[in-house]
Amino acid sequence: MKKISILILVLMYSLFTHAQEDPDMITDRPTQSVSAWTIPKHRLQIESGFQFRKTETGNITLNEMVYQGTLLRYGLLDNFELRAGTTYSRSEITGEEVPDDTLTTATGFTPLVIGFKILIVEEKGWIPRMSFEGSMIIPQAASDEMKVLHYAPSFRFAGEYTITDWLTFGFNVGTDYNAMEADAIGYVSGVFGFSVLPWLGAFAEYYTYLPGSNGDNQHSLDGGLTFPVRKNLQFDVSAGIGLNPAAPDYFAAAGFAWRIPE
Repeated sequence: MKKISILILVLMYSLFTHAQEDPDMITDRPTQSVSAWTIPKHRLQIESGFQFRKTETGNITLNEMVYQGTLLRYGLLDNFELRAGTTYSRSEITGEEVPDDTLTTATGFTPLVIGFKILIVEEKGWIPRMSFEGSMIIPQAASDEMKVLHYAPSFRFAGEYTITDWLTFGFNVGTDYNAMEADAIGYVSGVFGFSVLPWLGAFAEYYTYLPGSNGDNQHSLDGGLTFPVRKNLQFDVSAGIGLNPAAPDYFAAAGFAWRIPE
């Protein structure tokens, strides 16, 4: 009994010590950009939420509802994290020009995405904090109506500058691959983050997808608010609009991030 009591005290001390050492939580949502920060070692971070997106092309309308989009991030090392994510969603196509043989509605889990993020360099002077994120879409790990044809990798370089104690600038440069056609799609983004109050943050972001000769470029703007109610718990709301016909018309989203343990 004495040994068990000592073990419990040691575990409680360990958890309390980690809680004191943990930095403030920085998430990969609700921005479209990936942050340049990794999860602290031996911590699990859950980032989840829902989103509605509408895209009109000619006389065809695509409505997409993500009921539950979840990303799990685990800090394996001080500068290296493992990542896994999926969404449970519904898409609906309507319009006079929809072909008769087209699947107009689909509901289920989208393909599993697994990956990692590694910190390359800390911010120092004119050198930004830089990280590299890589991921892979797994075609088989999805509901029947949501399956895709190809394994599809994604690569992102993420950077961040601290401008003042209340303003940061982050950016992404990378390449995604279309899981249906295996085409490369360039990606570029820039985001300003604002620390408004201890319990309120905000961001404004521009991002673009560049499919090259296989399609039209997509240009979009979005912004939102974050509410860090605790050191390990944050809620968020965001919305965005397309800047050209090829981009989705608009989207709205809300969610949370929770790091375990604190």
